[in-house]
Amino acid sequence: MSRYIVIKDLLNVRNQPKLVDEFLVGSLSYGEEVELDDKTIAGDIPPDSQNDQWHFDEFNRFVSAAGVAFLDSYIGKKTEFIANANNVTYIDGNDRENEQKWKVSWGHVDMEVWRLWKFTRGKGVKVAVIDTGVHNDINDLNGQIKICKSYVRLSDESIDPNTRDLDPYHGTKSAGIIGANGLTAKQVYGVAPDCELLLYKATDEFYNPIQIAAIIQQAVADGARIVSMSFDCGDHKILKGWISKASLENNVIFVASAGDLPTGDPAYPASYTGCFSIGAYFLDDNKNRTIYSDHSNFNEFVFLMGPGRDILTTSIDANKAFHQDTSSAAAFLAGYLALLIALKPSLNYEEIVAMLNSNNLTDNIEKSGLKSDKEGYGILNTRKILSLLNLH
Repeated sequence: MSRYIVIKDLLNVRNQPKLVDEFLVGSLSYGEEVELDDKTIAGDIPPDSQNDQWHFDEFNRFVSAAGVAFLDSYIGKKTEFIANANNVTYIDGNDRENEQKWKVSWGHVDMEVWRLWKFTRGKGVKVAVIDTGVHNDINDLNGQIKICKSYVRLSDESIDPNTRDLDPYHGTKSAGIIGANGLTAKQVYGVAPDCELLLYKATDEFYNPIQIAAIIQQAVADGARIVSMSFDCGDHKILKGWISKASLENNVIFVASAGDLPTGDPAYPASYTGCFSIGAYFLDDNKNRTIYSDHSNFNEFVFLMGPGRDILTTSIDANKAFHQDTSSAAAFLAGYLALLIALKPSLNYEEIVAMLNSNNLTDNIEKSGLKSDKEGYGILNTRKILSLLNLH
């Protein structure tokens, strides 16, 4: 028996797998959870469906397979998200099934971020974003950015032309995934919409590792708890040293892109000890999780996977935009970890590694049950994490 969720408003429950009225014994409502046998048997074809299969429960009552979805499937998660009254803010109530009108990404649903939002939305956690700058005048980043500096003016805490983002607005998109608040333009909610964003513009378009090391020093001094880096800047002992130092001495958690080219080569800073290397996954046409193998690097350093295709985020104006590949995946995980830190402030790199090694807190896309070069540990399972933290 497994948990299923009802995906139609009025779903018949019968004592025979037939549509004859005399067999009707009750009904289920949209969003209800039921325990059914995974096996099905054939019966009458339900109205408006080609699915003639029926599940049965422990009392041998029958429920149309066309009206339920496995709770852990994306369709099941989406149904539960919509049915939860607390989530009405994030969806279009008049067109709830149309995800194009939602203010959250499919990643919020698939990784069940909304379950964490019952307890926190990241308040008090400072997340540093090292990227190409930012636009935050009229989008949902307005009010979220507490510090905004460029490498050439790290002592300047004002938002000035030196920190403005340039096309294709990579920094604005990365920051929006992490911490857009949904309040100004009312278009986008990031993963941690109550966190405090610290923006640092790297002025070298190729991300010089010496420059990144200097920015990390400043971010630590500014109180960053998480540092998000959606780029590959190359290996350098000074950068490696500062990441190790900040991780061990300041409990700073570093998150970085594994790289968008599937070369198998190490990417830096992602491959340093003390930094979580994030690969990308997406949902295929059948809503199944799939490793984004053409746009996500693989190697022994890949640690976790994040949503990496068409992830809703902020534009430079008041409209929505979308971010891609391991850049969006790393930003998403930075926001997710901000939520976990808000729940457990003592969390650090070593403790997270130990938790993943000792507890079954992730789901493998390839169902191997083991850490692999393609997906690391896999995708964090929010319900398992909340259970570990004794939160329900």
